[in-house]
Amino acid sequence: MSNQETRVSVRGLLQQEKYLKPFNEVLGNKAPQFVASIMQVSNSGLLAKADPRTIIAAAYTAACLDLPIEKSLGFAHIVPYAGKAQFQIGFKGLIQLALRSGQYAAMNDFKVNTKAFVSYDARSGELVIDSDKMDEYDEDIAGYAFYFKLIGGFEKTVYWPKAKVEAHAQRYSQAYKKGKNDSPWFQQFDAMALKTVIANSLRKYGILSIQMQTALKFDQSVRSDITDDNPDYIDGQAAFLDDGDGDNADTGASTEEKVLGRLSNKDKQEIEADEKKETGSEQLPGLGKN
Repeated sequence: MSNQETRVSVRGLLQQEKYLKPFNEVLGNKAPQFVASIMQVSNSGLLAKADPRTIIAAAYTAACLDLPIEKSLGFAHIVPYAGKAQFQIGFKGLIQLALRSGQYAAMNDFKVNTKAFVSYDARSGELVIDSDKMDEYDEDIAGYAFYFKLIGGFEKTVYWPKAKVEAHAQRYSQAYKKGKNDSPWFQQFDAMALKTVIANSLRKYGILSIQMQTALKFDQSVRSDITDDNPDYIDGQAAFLDDGDGDNADTGASTEEKVLGRLSNKDKQEIEADEKKETGSEQLPGLGKN
C-alpha cells in the first residue's frame, strides 16, 4: 500500500457516515478540527503506511477521552507498529485525566539529574534531592519521580531509577526489545519514562476515574475498527503494569481486569456514582465497558 493510498483511504473513510458520525456525537462542534488533525497525523512517516481503520479507531479512543492527538502537545499519540496504529496516552494526558476527576489536590512529575539525587527510601517513599543542583536540562539522569496529593490528604512520592525504567521497557515493549529506533521509547525516552512512573503510581496508590480506567485499558492497544471494543496489544500489554505484575500475577487476566482489580467494589461504586452525577452516564460515549 502506497503512502498516497493510505492518505486517500483515511480521508475517504472519514467522509463516510459510519466513521464521521461517532466523532460528531462525541466532540460536537470540535469534531471538524479533530478530524482534520487525524488526516494530518495519518500522513506522517510510517503511520502513512498503517491500516487506515486502525488509525481512525486509535483517534476515536482519544476523542472519547477528549484528548488532542497532535504530537507536539503530548496528551495522546497514534503510533505505528507492524502495519497498524496504536493509541498511546502521553504522560500529560494521564495528568489531565487525573485532574479532571477532582480527586487530586496537587501533582508533579520531574526528572532527577544525578547531581541532585541524594537518596530514596523505597520502604517509606522518601525522596531526598538537592534542590540547588536540580537541572532539567542535565542529560545525566538518575531517575524519574512523581508526587501527588489527594484532596482527602493522602500523599505519595514514587521514584524509579533510570535502570528500573529501562528494565520495564525491556520487559513490556516488543519494539524496545527489538531496538526499533522509531519506537517512542527511543525517540522520547524521558516522556515514556515519566508516563510509566505516573501510570504505575496512580494505578497503585491513586483514585482511578472511569476515564482513567478507559485510558489504561486502551493504552498501547490496536483496535481493528472504530466499533472494536476488544483491543489487541501487539507491542506488549499495558505500559502501566509495574514489576509486581509479573508472570505469576493476574495470570490470564485482561488489561481491564488488572486495572479494575486494584480497586475495591466500594471504591469503584463511589467513583462511578460521582461521575454519573457529573456526566449523566455510567461510561464514556462510544467506548463500551466489556
